[in-house]
Amino acid sequence: RRNLGKEVISGFEQRLQESIEWAFEKPSATESYVREHAQELDNRVMEEHIKTYVNQFTLGLGDEGRAAVAELERRAVEAGVIQ
Repeated sequence: RRNLGKEVISGFEQRLQESIEWAFEKPSATESYVREHAQELDNRVMEEHIKTYVNQFTLGLGDEGRAAVAELERRAVEAGVIQ
């Protein structure tokens, strides 16, 4: 939210970045939380699910990620899902 001010937003972004980096470095530290909320308890399935959503794009989209978002938007407009 923009009304929080640049300093608060910047601080939040920095801590979020640090948290994600920490989770990448110590994946086993989040295992109990993931297991508690998982629909599938098989370790391999949980790991693959996490890798699907937590990857290099989590830290920053980069050019490839921005291109993917632009393509998704283009397709949604073409399909009439958004204007």
